[in-house]
Amino acid sequence: MRLHVQGQHAHVVGTVAVATVLTVSVVGFGVSAMAEPVSAAVAPVAATSLVTTQVGLSQANIARTVEPVMLLAEKGVKKKDARGEAFLKVSATGSNNLPEAARRAYQTAARTLARTKPGCRLPWTLLAGIGRVESDHGRYGGSQLGTDGVARPKIIGIPLNGVGPVAAIRDTDNGRLDGDKVWDRAVGPMQFIPSTWAVVGADGDGDGKRDPFDIDDAALAAGKYLCHGGFSVADSAGAARAVFSYNHSDYYVALVLAFERGYRTGIFELPPP
Repeated sequence: MRLHVQGQHAHVVGTVAVATVLTVSVVGFGVSAMAEPVSAAVAPVAATSLVTTQVGLSQANIARTVEPVMLLAEKGVKKKDARGEAFLKVSATGSNNLPEAARRAYQTAARTLARTKPGCRLPWTLLAGIGRVESDHGRYGGSQLGTDGVARPKIIGIPLNGVGPVAAIRDTDNGRLDGDKVWDRAVGPMQFIPSTWAVVGADGDGDGKRDPFDIDDAALAAGKYLCHGGFSVADSAGAARAVFSYNHSDYYVALVLAFERGYRTGIFELPPP
């Protein structure tokens, strides 16, 4: 990772990073196989060489690399659809530079899980912390989050082809989600790989579809992932345990929890890389 200090603001450039009014921006590929996690204590500072891991619900360790993602399939934002209607209305941004569409998605997901998994006690701010670290709430690399919850252009990760720090994960969905029929890639604002999405994918907005590029669906899927352990994540120990299961990196946990506290209290005190 690279730490840029500009006046009072420090910007961490990671997998998916966007400099904003908050002090730090860092993101990575979500559920993607590396044999061994790299702890924050020994993680190299080069943005292209940090590797962390994440364990899927029904698969082996999944590799993540902190390196800029590629935007595929869509080269720009379409202005109108086939009927001549507006294709994208960008979400308004509320307090703490959080898009209203993202806030809605996180809060709705938390309410849903309060009914379906009441013992988890998942706060919406924990989802917001993950969404901020993974893709700046769907705004990485020039993408914009629409009022419909979809980030355009699509956010799609680099091929997990075993080259460099990433493990080799052969295509599991015939390229349906990531456009790659050879290797899997992490997709969407919460950066799920297709094989993990197949396990936890959800319909968070009730439109009858499970779409990892829709933050409403991706937020509920991430909540299901965090709550799968059967324990409460309402306290710091439970939250840390759940986030570590999402990504086996001590620094990732510290950063997500720092953002969670920020969205909960309005005070952002972020750990150095």
